[in-house]
Amino acid sequence: MRKIIFSRAPVRICDIGGWTDTWFCPNGAVFNICVGLYSYVRIIPTNTSRINIVSENLNIHTEIKNFHNIEYDGNLDLLKA
Repeated sequence: MRKIIFSRAPVRICDIGGWTDTWFCPNGAVFNICVGLYSYVRIIPTNTSRINIVSENLNIHTEIKNFHNIEYDGNLDLLKA
């Protein structure tokens, strides 16, 4: 029996507060908010060494053939990382 892993993480938004850790801006503040929006992942083991990444909301698919030599080609690169 294959073990399928499901996970989710909240989307974080940081719209203001850049450069608050610099010596010349000691009174800065960071304002983080979280919205009721989540990123979901489902990991399904296969019998191959390939990794398929699917973005269902964008209807985009890519395949990683070699985990030790991932090609960053502009196609779902953030998910590959």
